[in-house]
Amino acid sequence: MMASLMELRSYRVQGTDGDLGRIADIGFRQNEWIVRYLIVEMEELAREALLPASYLSRLDRGAHILSAAVRRDQLTNTDPLDRSRPIDEREERRLHDQYGWPAVYGQEEHDISPIGGLWSEEPQAPENPDEPEFESPRLLFAGDLFEAYAVEGEDGEIGRLQDILIDDETWPIPYLVVGAPAGEDRPLIATDYAQLIDLGTRTIYVALTRDAIAAGPVLSASEPVTPELAQSLRDYYDQYSR
Repeated sequence: MMASLMELRSYRVQGTDGDLGRIADIGFRQNEWIVRYLIVEMEELAREALLPASYLSRLDRGAHILSAAVRRDQLTNTDPLDRSRPIDEREERRLHDQYGWPAVYGQEEHDISPIGGLWSEEPQAPENPDEPEFESPRLLFAGDLFEAYAVEGEDGEIGRLQDILIDDETWPIPYLVVGAPAGEDRPLIATDYAQLIDLGTRTIYVALTRDAIAAGPVLSASEPVTPELAQSLRDYYDQYSR
């Protein structure tokens, strides 16, 4: 089942020994559309904390609760999240080593898959010293992109990023929600066609035309994400499969 991040912000995170805080955001690697971390707002401590997606279970939509296989002290003992400090692959590796975080997703054996291929090999120094230094993908926070990033199709801008849809079973990010110039209905764009997140221009480039996106299923502000909408999205974007 899918849920939007804006919807998830009304959910609490329940650890093995009590409430951990409110869902504030998610973290994902630049150009890799899968949730790596949940950002938990711990109101009592006036801070945010990173919680690896490996610990997450499925949502209880009736109670607005997301369960996590982690104790409260495991979260409070981590460093407060500083969104202004870039987190690249080396920093992620350090955090996982420091706190003993697992580097896999999924609670069931058949769901387990590596985070971005676990860790990539250490980057090698370029043979040519004039070549630019290797930069690993940065961790991005979805909420920081909302309204700030434009979504650009093959033939022009589509709108501003407003939200994302998340699959709460294995935590991929299958669709972007883009703001429409008028009306409540907002286009949904499959991230399979998102080619690049350009941090310099604050643009997400997608390999689809504006007409193709406009003709697809939309998200209504007055209705939740239903199984019927999810199926219609799969059916629609299947025709553009490459």
